[in-house]
Amino acid sequence: MEPDSELMQVGAREGEELGDPELLRDTGRHLAEWAVMIFLTLVAFAATGFHWLSVPGLVVVLLVLAAVQVVLQLVRFMHLDPRREGMVTAFIGGGLGLGIIIALSVAYLVYTFHS
Repeated sequence: MEPDSELMQVGAREGEELGDPELLRDTGRHLAEWAVMIFLTLVAFAATGFHWLSVPGLVVVLLVLAAVQVVLQLVRFMHLDPRREGMVTAFIGGGLGLGIIIALSVAYLVYTFHS
């Protein structure tokens, strides 16, 4: 491959042409999911800044938005494919589950001993 043609293929994967319809479709999906994540972030900031919900409701909404963003980022931007990387997905899920259990346990202990 000539050096000039290598520079022209910055956006393409190996063996793909820059004008490849599949690459353009993939880029469109990438940008759409990026826009969704920006929108979710804006919703979280707006819900917090404008006090749309009470504190318990706001916490639930923020946690749901955060969970959606984590899944989108793992699947799309980290290229985590559960069909090909089953063990990685299992360890991430196990770590997330353990983290949630620990966070809820600590919250319960703090609430119990301070009330």
